[in-house]
Amino acid sequence: MVKNTIIITVVLAALLFFIPFVWGKTNIGPGLQTYNSFTLKMTETGDLITLTPEEYLIGCLYAQIPPNYHPEALKAQAVAAHTYALRFIRDNTLNPDLSTDGAQLSDDARTFQPYYNEQKAREYYKEDYDLYYKAINEAAIFGAKHAVLFAGEPICAVYHNISSGVTNTPESVWGLSFPYLKSVNSSWDKSHTGYLCQNEITLDDIKIMFLKQNRETKIPESADKWFAEPIVNDGGYVGRINIDADVFSGGDIWRILNLRSPAFTVTRSGDIFSFETKGYGHGVGLSQYGADYMANKGYTAHQILSYYYSGIEIKKIK
Repeated sequence: MVKNTIIITVVLAALLFFIPFVWGKTNIGPGLQTYNSFTLKMTETGDLITLTPEEYLIGCLYAQIPPNYHPEALKAQAVAAHTYALRFIRDNTLNPDLSTDGAQLSDDARTFQPYYNEQKAREYYKEDYDLYYKAINEAAIFGAKHAVLFAGEPICAVYHNISSGVTNTPESVWGLSFPYLKSVNSSWDKSHTGYLCQNEITLDDIKIMFLKQNRETKIPESADKWFAEPIVNDGGYVGRINIDADVFSGGDIWRILNLRSPAFTVTRSGDIFSFETKGYGHGVGLSQYGADYMANKGYTAHQILSYYYSGIEIKKIK
């Protein structure tokens, strides 16, 4: 059994400097610090565990990307995951409200990078765990030796499973701008079997989801003006959409309604809203399926990362 779809629910918020409790810190370059070990909070048990970067990345890869992807795609994902962790530790642009109880990182996939310990990975993949371990381990070793930098700093190396055919911009998802997270062509993603998805949600369930997100949200009884006047970018991602007089970003709707993608169209039949989505995940940064496609065409991990993250440097750190 191979995991074909990855739930990535990274939520960017306001910029906030974050000072962690760290071990084994090493300065490499003006804005990059590396670590001989990471501390990770396991949300199910509350335990804090210590892992080498390689051990951490093995668990990330099993949780984040189909392990039968091309080795160069796995390496690109490992570098992205390592960079994401380094950026989170030095400057928590990503989730300032995340509680880790003193740990540097968390395995809570709702707010940070997914991570599987060996037991969970073996339960999920069964005999495939050992089948793909060699490639996963080699990618983790590679990832721990590299980081993606922009202007000497580790980037917010966000990633997703499948784009709409063009990668998204962070402005339409989180209202933030990063010079290295530009929209690029990834039209090969359209060949993925999970590219299109139809999702039906009742009017009452939509109200419940919005109120769960924010109890103060005022949802009008009449749905006549729900999901009206969408502003859509060239990749098909919704940048802004109205619910009566209130304006929401496509990223807001994606998160609140648990859609597969913020690249969606909406139709209504009575009290049923149908959402057709393109791709899977927020669409920003590295496309994992796109990385696999490029790797199978002969591109290296360095080339893949340089394609999906604009104007970056890939730094070998040890």
